[in-house]
Amino acid sequence: MNPTVFPNTVNVATSSSAGLAQSLLQFARQLDEVQITLVGPPTRNTDQYSITNAIYDYLNATGSMLIRKNIEVKRNYNGISDTIRSLQMSTKVVAIGTDFENLKEALDQLDVRSLSSNSYIVIMLCSSPVENCFASPDARSVIANNDIMVLAPRMENYAMASTKLSTLISNPVMGNMDRYISLYNSCYGYCFGFDGGGTLLYDYYLYTLPGRDGKKDLDLKLL
Repeated sequence: MNPTVFPNTVNVATSSSAGLAQSLLQFARQLDEVQITLVGPPTRNTDQYSITNAIYDYLNATGSMLIRKNIEVKRNYNGISDTIRSLQMSTKVVAIGTDFENLKEALDQLDVRSLSSNSYIVIMLCSSPVENCFASPDARSVIANNDIMVLAPRMENYAMASTKLSTLISNPVMGNMDRYISLYNSCYGYCFGFDGGGTLLYDYYLYTLPGRDGKKDLDLKLL
């Protein structure tokens, strides 16, 4: 967003489809991979894009040929065997959205551990910091110690922000902290916008989760 054209506009989301897409492009270049495969849930309604569909549409709009396949996993997992076979016959790099209604169940159904152990490069796509994206120990346990990477915006003060916001909310919902932070940023951005505009978007990093204790290893800055 050009601040000279829109001086009072501020981006307050923790992430964007453009940021995730550009990060994937950069990572693919570093791997010398021409194309990758996206896997995610179907779009729920016209107001709520899935992460993978948003990335796919953005890259198509920019003329990129990065995506060979954009696979939508049916909510009831009908035809999951065909889906897995399609994955195995697609590309070396597979990027999976984390916005399934039940992430652990989806990862188990897709057998992501098997993909990783068979030399596929598996990337989990997060639209929020990794601490929030994998707040569920069940989902985290699926990818821990399996050489599966997580692409997520980096928020250095996430733990501090979560702690402070939790004291203001009577019953915070696990996995929704990014929404609370975005709401705070929106209020802050309203004031910040009158000071010349700007962005509150975060940089994108690749992470691995070595264990199930919630800790993460920082592997690579992408954008």
